[in-house]
Amino acid sequence: MKLNNHPFRTAALLLLVMLAAACTKEDDFTASPDEGTANAAPLLTITVTDGAYASAETPDNDNIPGTRAVERGYGTEFTKGDCIGLYVVEMKDASGSRVFLHENLCLTHDGTGWTLPAGTELTYQPPTGGEIIYLAYYPYQNDMAGKVNIDALNPNGQGAEARYFFSRLIERWQPAADQSTYEAYTASDLMVARGEVAKRTDGTDGSVLSFTMKHQMPLAVFRLPTTKYTYSETIDGKPTEKSYRLYSGLDAKAWLADDNTYRRIIKWYMATNIGIEASYYNSSLERRNFSGTIKANSPGKYFLFTVDEGKETVKKRSLKEGDFYMRDGGIIPQEMISTNMPAEVQADCLGVVSWVGENEGIHWTQTGWKKGDRLLMRDHPGCVHGIVVALHDASAGAVWATGSGANENLYNWANSFQGFNAEEQADWLAIYESPVGNHGYGESHLVKLYGTHRPDATFPAYNTIGDYATRHPAPGSSSGWYFPSRSELTMMCYGLADNYDTGSSKERRDLLNGLIRKAGGNVLGGSYWSIWQAGNYSWYFDFGGNTNYGVDPRSETHKVRAVLAF
Repeated sequence: MKLNNHPFRTAALLLLVMLAAACTKEDDFTASPDEGTANAAPLLTITVTDGAYASAETPDNDNIPGTRAVERGYGTEFTKGDCIGLYVVEMKDASGSRVFLHENLCLTHDGTGWTLPAGTELTYQPPTGGEIIYLAYYPYQNDMAGKVNIDALNPNGQGAEARYFFSRLIERWQPAADQSTYEAYTASDLMVARGEVAKRTDGTDGSVLSFTMKHQMPLAVFRLPTTKYTYSETIDGKPTEKSYRLYSGLDAKAWLADDNTYRRIIKWYMATNIGIEASYYNSSLERRNFSGTIKANSPGKYFLFTVDEGKETVKKRSLKEGDFYMRDGGIIPQEMISTNMPAEVQADCLGVVSWVGENEGIHWTQTGWKKGDRLLMRDHPGCVHGIVVALHDASAGAVWATGSGANENLYNWANSFQGFNAEEQADWLAIYESPVGNHGYGESHLVKLYGTHRPDATFPAYNTIGDYATRHPAPGSSSGWYFPSRSELTMMCYGLADNYDTGSSKERRDLLNGLIRKAGGNVLGGSYWSIWQAGNYSWYFDFGGNTNYGVDPRSETHKVRAVLAF
């Protein structure tokens, strides 16, 4: 699930499901006269809408009642890969006899709409004197044994509400202990709904089945003071105003929704208030504590905690190579750390900024032919500020590839391969339209494409990046960790993306290593693979001594260091 770019708008997503010309046995109902014949195959249109959180009725401690706009400000929209569980129950008659027609169907969002499991059909043909009830929940769970109660449903009564049907699921629900990633936050956000069926009003056959999802847990929202730094940068001949924010170090394990607002789903309790105690770093890197209360019996309510007035301070400062990149996506300017970074802050440091701005006419956001990383900009258009080198090695030594991947030119393979699906073909086109050797995000994805279609090949060095990402998760505002390009490695040493040699200044390497030490990381030393490859060779860079670089067979062993864009 993805936060709406327009947070005060609730999004609706449509699924058009064609009904079969002949019903299966379990769907063998008699159509009412206005439903058409069994051969008419009308459309059933499903809409899924997030009902958003409501403001807490009474503020508590530092809670501030939401404005009318803010009350709608925590709506979300469903995106590709999201899954909803669906139950379909038939009420045969007024006596209350009920039976499942479908249990825990997984509706999957494919980027434009929802798809049902293969071979599954839905229909709306209620039996005479009875009805069909549709009930949905999010996020989808594979194991729903014992978590629904069909006996809680009463025809046309209050008991038909989804929260009664899913009461066991709600009671057992445990939000994630750490919700600092968007995935963990949304996976904690339990929602349920009962569908409402109505005839289409656009003149076409069929009915509309609408779900308005209701949140079942309370939401804590923390608004912290923040410092935003602004600066100007000219890339590709275009001057652009950019900004980044100061690290906050909030220890509430909450997801950063915007520059100074964090969200955390809280376990719901009927009769127990929940105390909130947390702390953050102010603009002087001083630890500040705060507390508050989530009231009992407040499912679907949000509590807004405005801490130390929650104001935003704007300052002028350009992003610099050597600034510290933190787990929450914030920055600590390098001049704020005079000696070693405090241990508790080190735990939040992911890396050091290694590339800022256009260098020798090269930048990952450029738009000209064979300029810029097209795939990176398509997938992460907000990652325009800098490249970060990880604090630690992903591997102390790994071969680049084995099997066919050790000898085949991946570009030549992709250019002649005819088996890409539409999505893969679009990925390849973005990679093809990007310069070789300059930007690692797209070239890393080429390895993934090759491995998908050539299972005889393995890429041990590439795989260490994924392992590193699991151990050191990057914020959702970044590109995520990827295998660096040739230019991204030389920028770490020489501060040059293209025209370098072993006689070039090592000032950038020495700067980065000094700051990596302050953050408790491993300095850049020894030889590292790049993602660039040709024939059965790949390019490496040795940061030791007077430096060295070249190409080696992919069966050779070198270190691996990850980078990310933000």
